[in-house]
Amino acid sequence: MDETLTEVSRDNSVIEVYKVSWLPEDHIAELTSILEGVSVDSLEEKYIEYIEQNIEPAGWEAIWKASIHSAQDSLGVGRAFNVLVYVANVSRESLMADVVIKEFFDSSFTESEKADMESHIDKEVSVPLTQLYPLAEQENHVLDMETTAELVGQLRFFYSYIWRPWDALEDQCNYDNYTLTQRINLYYDTKNGAIPSHVSAEMWQIIRKAKEIGKQIQTVELASGVESDVKDVSENFVRELIQLHKQMNQLKDRFEILADPVTRYLSAHEPLMKPEGGAKGKVKVVMDCVKVEDMLLISSRLPEFLQNIPQVPEGAQVQGFPTLQHAIDASCKDDVVVLMSGTHKLQNLGNMSQGGTFIGMGEDVVLMGSIENGDVMLDLIGKEFYFYNLTLRPTQDQVGLILHQGSVQLKNCLLEGGKGGIVLLGDSQAEITGCTIKLCKCGFDARGKSQAKLSQTNILSCSSALTVEEYTQIKLELCSFSVNSKHAICFMQNQDADTSNFSTIPDQELLKCLLKECEDVKFDGNAVNVAFVIADSQSDNSADSQD
Repeated sequence: MDETLTEVSRDNSVIEVYKVSWLPEDHIAELTSILEGVSVDSLEEKYIEYIEQNIEPAGWEAIWKASIHSAQDSLGVGRAFNVLVYVANVSRESLMADVVIKEFFDSSFTESEKADMESHIDKEVSVPLTQLYPLAEQENHVLDMETTAELVGQLRFFYSYIWRPWDALEDQCNYDNYTLTQRINLYYDTKNGAIPSHVSAEMWQIIRKAKEIGKQIQTVELASGVESDVKDVSENFVRELIQLHKQMNQLKDRFEILADPVTRYLSAHEPLMKPEGGAKGKVKVVMDCVKVEDMLLISSRLPEFLQNIPQVPEGAQVQGFPTLQHAIDASCKDDVVVLMSGTHKLQNLGNMSQGGTFIGMGEDVVLMGSIENGDVMLDLIGKEFYFYNLTLRPTQDQVGLILHQGSVQLKNCLLEGGKGGIVLLGDSQAEITGCTIKLCKCGFDARGKSQAKLSQTNILSCSSALTVEEYTQIKLELCSFSVNSKHAICFMQNQDADTSNFSTIPDQELLKCLLKECEDVKFDGNAVNVAFVIADSQSDNSADSQD
């Protein structure tokens, strides 16, 4: 098993945490011994009993890898972070622990954020056990931290990769040896490449989306009083619950199709995850309440506007929706969503994560990320995507857009904020025209064998504007890189690469040698225009040419 955290940096030192791993057969045997025959209703109770009998109940140190949700609930902070804590008490009633905050590590905090976080030092909060990573070195050497680390790691693995969000909605769901073996083997198949990477990415995206829907179901049930008095539940609550359960079942069905080799092959040739009533080629127009005269004006302009969009088929039907999410929930792969002026909140992409078009009609059309759609605002796993005339604004803890495969085209877009701008993976392709990317940690990150063409595009006020791996192919035409605090263009090199002479070559000539095409690229006010970084060490190696 691969733990998600093995160490954190503090100034010039490194704090190591326990590294936990199992062989697949040992993993199956251990989980079976804990959960054999346990139903979903008694799952948490069984785990609490098992952990209580074996874990060190208090007195140990750990790194709390806080998620956005737990950070918000515990400290009122709307972002993820790492913090050193002292475990004061492991709960006997839930899978939680009371911890005392000792030290924050996140170097990305602003000065005001640091001051705010420092005010929480020595504060006691309750956090999920699954977010704790015990330190390898403890002040109290009597503690059995190896067993404790294994227990916490096993719990984290189960809820991350074995438990399914739809388990709780099943009439009967028992974690017997057959179920556990199937799910553990599926996890290892996704890790060792037995399942194609793009399929694995879609599967884990389904799990993330299903978890969010599960939380929404819980919230609606609590708000509607479903548990206490069914007779008084309003029609709106019932309708919302039915819709959420329907979405959950669609995600479950799609996941099971991908998990089975035969149905996975068939689904590659015939998409099976389509909402009822959906029809490929429909246009969804998102427009909130407007004046009658504005509505008439929009209606008169819409036909001509749509005629100029190649993704809109002749004779396409048009549907109106009050919100972006309503439009997406009713969409199929490859549909077109037209957004009127205003800010539109995105919770999930639904079927449009497989492909589709988003277009802004008018001025100041903003597509805004939210906590609900996780750490990636636009997580794209299909073949063709188009974004025109939009402002894309992820939250501060989100990457704006990740393309796992296929192609994406952005025209006349502004991508602003977030911890990352655009990331290309595998052999994906991107065409960026007339766009601006700013205020991201990394504006554009091209990995693997991806390809990208950037034309008339500006990347500014980022840490690193453009990061290029060794086998990527990048074309730059009439682009500018301005006021980037670390690098304008950073080339990731392997350890054997010799870049010692690059610092003597002018930037423009160097780019023409290293990029597939480069024409009229401008630099202004960057800390370093062209840099080279050894991929393994992540340390600057050469060519720190400046203005």
